[in-house]
Amino acid sequence: MIEFRIDIMQALEKRGWTQQKIRENKLLGQSSYYAMKNNSKVPGLAGINALCYMLNMQPGSFLKYVPD
Repeated sequence: MIEFRIDIMQALEKRGWTQQKIRENKLLGQSSYYAMKNNSKVPGLAGINALCYMLNMQPGSFLKYVPD
């Protein structure tokens, strides 16, 4: 299972990415945003790509693999 290594919402906020700004720039869909916010669910590949852009990080910096 893939999980977030960091508090992703806090990291986005620290870099100045609000829900409104993310929506205006069409970087993440509303369902992906709320899934990350409410259940810490990792988005699909397009969402991971958007997170890399917004956080200016490689996926390994904010994602980790946890064996089942």
